[in-house]
Amino acid sequence: MTRAYIFGGSGFIGRHLTESLVSNGIPVTICDLRRPREASPLVDYQEVDVRRPIDFTPSPSLNSVIYNLAAVHRTPGHRDHEYYETNVLGATNVTAWAGANQIERVCFTSSIAVYGPSEEPKTESSTLQPNTAYGRSKLLAEQIHQSWRNETPARQLVVVRPAVIFGPGEDGNFSRLAAALRRGRFFFPGRDDTAKACGYISDLVRAIHFGLQQDGQEVLFNYCYPHNYSIREICAAFHSVAGYAMPRMLPRVLIEPGLSALRLAGRMDAKAGTFAPSRIAKLTVSSKIEPMLLRSAGFEWKTDLDSALRDWYEADPRGQFV
Repeated sequence: MTRAYIFGGSGFIGRHLTESLVSNGIPVTICDLRRPREASPLVDYQEVDVRRPIDFTPSPSLNSVIYNLAAVHRTPGHRDHEYYETNVLGATNVTAWAGANQIERVCFTSSIAVYGPSEEPKTESSTLQPNTAYGRSKLLAEQIHQSWRNETPARQLVVVRPAVIFGPGEDGNFSRLAAALRRGRFFFPGRDDTAKACGYISDLVRAIHFGLQQDGQEVLFNYCYPHNYSIREICAAFHSVAGYAMPRMLPRVLIEPGLSALRLAGRMDAKAGTFAPSRIAKLTVSSKIEPMLLRSAGFEWKTDLDSALRDWYEADPRGQFV
């Protein structure tokens, strides 16, 4: 690889991916609406809105790679049309730019949301049944990337379907959970065995590099730990690493009236934070994902849940998982 173009490179995954590429001496162009926090002589910045046609001219170089990370992904948190505008139009415009500039390698981060919720394990060959605007928009984006790949045999496409990703700078599900546990505001909503497939950011970056090294014109894989941790196991890991008290169980007969009260009070999902009704409801539905391709190809995880949380905890001077 002679240069990397990272669309959405100022986000959580993009920052860690950029750091990894730069550490290996690979020049990076970040294409985003926001400038990256860190400056580096190996990092260029282009102000790009993937919802519109992309018109900047890339640096002349062979063997460049595009990483398309640009997405509206937080759910709940956005109106349905916002997921389609960014995720589907973004896929269309990024692949069009790749084709116009003869860049033949693209890595796209999709999501396990394309499978839909299920108590049954999902592998890369499972039926795709997304039940949210986010999941449906990601499935459409996958198909757009695959259409680009099929236009010529010279092209390579890597599609990554990450589960819940956590680590320094995340500001997402695990950060919210840590804050709620620290303040004693989290409870098990009627069950504590809900499986939540997850993975640490450093292993995800390694898996992305691993995917690009595989043979084949199209490589598609799930990314998460081989073991799908339950919500109790996740809370127990926070307890072990940071000393947070284990939460108590709240019976389901008390949860539904509380959720109804939140809805009647106008606590819409996008504004209700940790106590968003649909966010609480998601804690009662498992996401069981099998990273079958990574395991069969010999990928080695460098962390597990406990060691990853400890690494994250020690990386933050405040010890607050941010």
